[in-house]
Amino acid sequence: MGLDVTSYTVVGLRIDTTGRKRRIRAFDHDYPEDWKVDPKSGRPLWREVSAIDGIDGLETVRRSCEDDGEVVFGRVIGETGSDEGMGLATVRPADVLEVAAEVRGILEGVGLLTPDNEAQFGVWTVTHYSH
Repeated sequence: MGLDVTSYTVVGLRIDTTGRKRRIRAFDHDYPEDWKVDPKSGRPLWREVSAIDGIDGLETVRRSCEDDGEVVFGRVIGETGSDEGMGLATVRPADVLEVAAEVRGILEGVGLLTPDNEAQFGVWTVTHYSH
């Protein structure tokens, strides 16, 4: 058993997911958000998921295998790992700006990026380790 270290460059939001939930449709329907159950079947219309579950186009990067709640949630734009030795990941500034605009739009659309946590949005380097 050894130590595996990978560094990721991520455009996204640093967020503590502990206890953060959001409500999504339990199945495909057009009922208003204030309705709780399907009037035909009696099934719940909504379910709660982790704040970052099921958001297409983004991924979660953690510092370790342990789920400590604090993650960077966004799009990985560079990666180097233990197997590559002292590798370098290069990303063009124009690409970072384009990806940042896309990620910002997704995060705002699901209510994760707000004026309160705006300072936590940016380009992050996360060193992930597992053993």
